Amino acid sequence: MQDERDDMSGTSQGDDSARAGGRIEPVNLAVDHRKSEDEQVDDLVAELTALGMNPDREALRSVVRKRSS
Repeated sequence: MQDERDDMSGTSQGDDSARAGGRIEPVNLAVDHRKSEDEQVDDLVAELTALGMNPDREALRSVVRKRSS
């Protein structure tokens, strides 16, 4: 079965907001190597929460670790 995910947004092409004409933009998350891992995770959680998302803290911690190495 073919994957219907849009490469830029990670959402399926049949997403309700896309059908409603809403534009979905990718979120660019920068890792600040001057901050501790916990501070970086807190910043990312705050950014994503402000965008109306419910981020998974442990998943973000994994991303921070990978980007820092």
